[in-house]
This record gives sequence, structure tokens and C-alpha cells, in this order.
Amino acid sequence: MSWDWQRSAIGKSQINAHKNGELRVGDIALLINGLPYEAEHFGDTGEPLIRIRSLLNTEETTRYSGPNLTDYRVTPKSLLIGMDGDFNVGRWGQNEPGLLNQRVLALEGPESTLRWIEYCPPNTLSIINDLTYATTVKHLSSKQVSRVRVPWPGKHRVDSIVDRLDRETAEIDTLVAELSTAEELAREHHGAALERLIVTDGPMPSELRRHHPIRKSGTSVNGAPWPAEPGEPGVLKTGAASRREYRPHENKAVIDPIEQARLSTPVEADRVLVNRANTPSNVGAAAYVEHGSDDLFLSDKLWSIDFQGVNEYFAFAMQTRLYQDQASQRAVGTSLSMQNLPYDEFLSIRLPVPSVERQRSICATLRDEQRLINASVSDLDRAIALAKERRAALITAAVTGQIDVTAKRRPAAEQLEDDIKELS
Repeated sequence: MSWDWQRSAIGKSQINAHKNGELRVGDIALLINGLPYEAEHFGDTGEPLIRIRSLLNTEETTRYSGPNLTDYRVTPKSLLIGMDGDFNVGRWGQNEPGLLNQRVLALEGPESTLRWIEYCPPNTLSIINDLTYATTVKHLSSKQVSRVRVPWPGKHRVDSIVDRLDRETAEIDTLVAELSTAEELAREHHGAALERLIVTDGPMPSELRRHHPIRKSGTSVNGAPWPAEPGEPGVLKTGAASRREYRPHENKAVIDPIEQARLSTPVEADRVLVNRANTPSNVGAAAYVEHGSDDLFLSDKLWSIDFQGVNEYFAFAMQTRLYQDQASQRAVGTSLSMQNLPYDEFLSIRLPVPSVERQRSICATLRDEQRLINASVSDLDRAIALAKERRAALITAAVTGQIDVTAKRRPAAEQLEDDIKELS
């Protein structure tokens, strides 16, 4: 389908420009609302259907095989806005044209104009989000989007600025990707050392029940959606162990005195914290608890286990692929999003367990390795944060006229690389 840009977009911008150099989004882009496609026609066949979830890449593409409601199709050039919740902005990431579902808005226009709208600060959709009242889910209308004002220095200058920003931000994005890859490689190096020391060079695996574990668990209590302050009672969430490291801040404050009275098992030091209920990839996740707390308590979905041996070693061993595969295979449950690991099945998991002396030696080696990795990852995290900060600052300065990105100047990525070197 072809659009008459002169009539629907560009032509209007020349006569509707405000004196302060601003235009409304509806002046420079054509807004198209999604349609209410019937769910009974959803499935694995037909045309792709772009839904709000599609902007978050959280699900497989839904397809629609029902009646055709419009000739309009979304393409990768379309700018998309989710009209509920957080008002996410994105693009359709597939080459195959797709249908636009209700509660998703498409903006069509010249590519440089759509890119300009994406770049323009402040994030006006976030402002609308903050000002929109709703008891459950916030809703945005296409009329609100059309009235959003953006800076407009003229089409020719917009094209120049967008072209420069596309090149500059692409270079920064490449740098961020390289830093992220280095961070992942550092973690993989630690994982390889762990697999070698525990699995490859370890003895024959034996069932965990042979190492006389003593298990404690907690109770299910109602907590607040925020973490407990120091000195206040809190109950650990499953996230306290799901990343294979103990994260005490992953807790819920317990405010109600009746609920506080139901808290039963405080977090003890030198224990293995095991997540017995979680997603298939995280069920059975374990972490070593070095320091306990009288104010943090276990929930019914967490076990605190004391093995006969070096608990830290068992926590390291539960980070291996050997353990994770067995835990996933033994998990049960009808829900695809939540699985449970029965304790008797947990005890049947087999892991290499050497002598206590060797356990201590392995732990010392892995601790030293982890310290080096943590230092490296910390530096990389700071560099990534700086890169993202500079990227945002560059965009803001360019579209608000604070800097002239069309002038000859040193590329932002080169300056950023120098600044990152100064961090270390």
C-alpha cells in the first residue's frame, strides 16, 4: 500500500509549525490504530499479528487466519507504540508484513521523520505515563500521541541530524555490545573453571542424600512489594537464589504483625539456599549464604541446607551444568512458568564430592577466580553505564540544539573510548 506523504505528513509540517520551532506528532506522521482481531482466529498459521507483547519480544509471534479487516500492513519501517501499561516504543523486527492489533498504534512517514520522533526528548510518552491515572492498567489514545509536541528545526536539518545521530549512536551501540560480550566471556571463563575443577577433575558422582543434608524451610507470608529496611523483618523471595548467588535484597518487607508472627525460619550463615519452585531454567537454583540474618526469613519456596562437608563447595557444585540438568529433569508441575522440585528428587541428584580437604581447596581457587571476575565485570558495568549515559546525552543535546552534530567534530564513540580508559 502506498501513502501520499505530501498530503498526509510532510506537506502539513510546513504550514503547522509553531513559532517556538515545535510541531505536533500528528503534523509530521500518519497515525494508524490497530484493529480488534478475534482471538478465535489466532494460531500458528496466517499472517503475523503485532500485539503489545511483540514490542517486548516476550512471546512467539501470534498469527491470524480470520477475515481481512484492512489493507494496511506493518513493516519494519513502521514506528509502533504500545497503548497500554508502560507505552513501549519499538519496531516490527521481522521482514514479513504484519497486522496491527488493537491497543497498538503505528506511525507512518518518512524514515528520517520517524527516527526523529524516536530520538526526541523529553520522553513525552513517559510524561503521559506519569500523568495518566489508572487503578490497574494505564491507557493511551492516538489523539494524545498526535498532540505530543516535538522540536522541529525544519525537514532538511532534521534529516542531517538524524543521519549523524544514526551513525554516532550505532558506533556507541557497537561499543556497548563489545563490552557486554567481554562481560559474558568473563563469566564464561569462571564457569569453565568451575566445570573443570568440580566435574571434569572430580570423583564419580554420588547422590546428595549420601552427604547427610539437614533441611530447613520457611512459611508463606504476605509481604509488601518493597524490601525490608535494615532491622525490619522481611521474607526472602525466590530471586534471592535464582541467579546462583545470594541476594539478600531480594525480599519483601513484612509489615502486618499477624504476618510477622508467622515468620518461622531466619536465614542462617554457612548454608546452601535452594530455590525449590521457579521457572524451568531456574528451579533448583542454589546460592551460598556466607552471613546469616535475624531479620530475614525463609519462604516456603526456599530451602536452607546444611551438608556434611563444605557447604560452599556444594553451592559451587550446584552451579554446574551437571546439577542444573538433573534439577530440571526432576522438576514437576503442569505450569510452563512454574515448576517444583520435590525434596526426595533433589536428594537423588548426583554430584562429584571429593574429600573435605579437596572441597576447601576448590572453594579457595574459585573464590580467587570469582574476585577477579567480579572486579572485571564491575569495570565493564561502569563502562557500559557511561556509554549509555553519553548516548542519551548526545541525543538530547542534538535534538534540542545544544550542539551542532552536523559540524565537523570528533566522533562520540572515540571520545567515549578515551573516557572509559580513564575509569580503570
